[in-house]
Amino acid sequence: MRFSGRSFASPENDVQDTPNPARAVGVSQYSVEHAQRVHDSAAYQEAMALLGNGAERDIRIVEGV
Repeated sequence: MRFSGRSFASPENDVQDTPNPARAVGVSQYSVEHAQRVHDSAAYQEAMALLGNGAERDIRIVEGV
């Protein structure tokens, strides 16, 4: 894998009280700075361009506790 990180996702059969359930996917990185570098990389931007508008994406980089 070019960029290291640990992926995790919400279960598909989780309970959500919304008419339009979303699937949450997260990736744990070494630091906020590393996550920002991955997000800003040419490889990541190219991958996002290839995915197109097939899904609504909400990207958030947050510091863990």
